[in-house]
Amino acid sequence: MIFEEKISTLNEYYFFKEFTYSNNKFRKKDGQEIEIADNIISLDEIFIVFQAKERISLDKPSTEKEDTWFEKKVKKKATKQIRDTLQYLKTYDEIVLNNQQGDDSNISTDKIKSLQKIVLFSPTDFLSPENLELKFYNSQTAGIIHIISFENYETIVRTLITPAEVYEYLEFREDLINEYGKIVNSVSEESLLGQYIVDETGSSPNNRYSENLLRLKFDIKTWDVRTLIHLFPNEITRSNKRTDYYYIIREIAKLMRNELQCIKERYILSIESSKKNLKDLPYRIAIPRLDLGFVFIPICWNERALRKNGLTNFTLGHKYEQKLRKCIGATFLYEMDGTFSIEWCYINIPWEKDHGMEKMLQESYPFRKLNKKLIYRYNVHQ
Repeated sequence: MIFEEKISTLNEYYFFKEFTYSNNKFRKKDGQEIEIADNIISLDEIFIVFQAKERISLDKPSTEKEDTWFEKKVKKKATKQIRDTLQYLKTYDEIVLNNQQGDDSNISTDKIKSLQKIVLFSPTDFLSPENLELKFYNSQTAGIIHIISFENYETIVRTLITPAEVYEYLEFREDLINEYGKIVNSVSEESLLGQYIVDETGSSPNNRYSENLLRLKFDIKTWDVRTLIHLFPNEITRSNKRTDYYYIIREIAKLMRNELQCIKERYILSIESSKKNLKDLPYRIAIPRLDLGFVFIPICWNERALRKNGLTNFTLGHKYEQKLRKCIGATFLYEMDGTFSIEWCYINIPWEKDHGMEKMLQESYPFRKLNKKLIYRYNVHQ
C-alpha cells in the first residue's frame, strides 16, 4: 500500500468515507485539470488539508541525504503544495471532488471559517533528530502548517478517534506553537497530546505530560458509534436520496466523546424498550454547543401506524422546547423477524415562537424532563 493510501484508509475509518477525499483533482470551467492536496477532510467547520511525503530507502543511506530529502520534499515542496491548495480554495467557487463513498461534493464553500494544514511524512531511520522532532512550518501566507510523522499521526487519531477531537487538538497544537514557538519542538508528540487531554492550555510544553496517555482510561465501548455510522446507508428508510443520511452523520461526527456517550446510552435504551414492546417515553439530549438536539423514540408494535407522524412531532417538539436550530429524531421498532427498523428525521430551521406548539406541550407533555449534567470528556487516573 502506497503512503497516500495508508493515510486515506486511516482517515476514512476515523473521519468517515462520506467526508474524506483523496486522489484529488478538479476541473476548471475551461477544462484544465488541477491537482490539490493528497487528502482532505471536509466536514462543515472541520476542514483539514493533508500533504504526504514518504522517503524510499536508499542503497547507501546517510543522515546528510535524508536531511536533504526532508528539506526539499517536506519543508519546501509539501508546504508549497499546501499553500497552493489554500489559494485554490480562495480562488474557485466550485471545487468538486469525489469522496470515498463515490459521491461528488463541492468542498469550496463559504462555510470554511478556518482550517488545519498538515504535512505527514514517513522518514527512514537515518533522518536527524532535529528534523524528526520538527513540529511545524510557519508560512507568511498560510500560517502554521503542522509537520507530523505518520507514526505520530496514528497515535493522535487512535487516541482521540472522533473528528471533532482531532480537529480541536490541532487547534490546541497550533495555539501552543504560536505561544511557545520552537520550544514545542523539544517535546514529544505524546506530550503535546497528553497536555491537550488535561487541558493545560496556559502551560509551557513539557515531556511530563506524556504520562497522561498512560493514565488515560480508554473506555471506548461506552461512546464509540462508528459501527452505527457505518450502518447508516442501509438504515435510512425514509430517505428520497441516497445521500440524505449525510445530514445526520455530519452532525454526529461533530460530537465529542462525552456527548457521544450520552447518544449511545439513549440509542441502546431505545432499542431495549422496543425489543420488550414497552410503551416508553422518548430518550433525548440537547447539546447547546452545537445548537443541536437528539430524540430517540421506542415504538410498540401496535403503534407502528403512527410512527411517521410521531417521529416528526417528537423531533419538532424537542427542538422547540429546547430552542434549538437543529434536531435529529429516530424511531426504533422491533420487527417480527427479530430485526430492528430505525427511521430518522433531520430538521434544520431557525427557532421561532409557535403558540400552537407551546399549547400542545402544555396540554400533553410527551417527554421526560431534561437535567443539566457535566460529563468530563477524559478519564485520567491520578
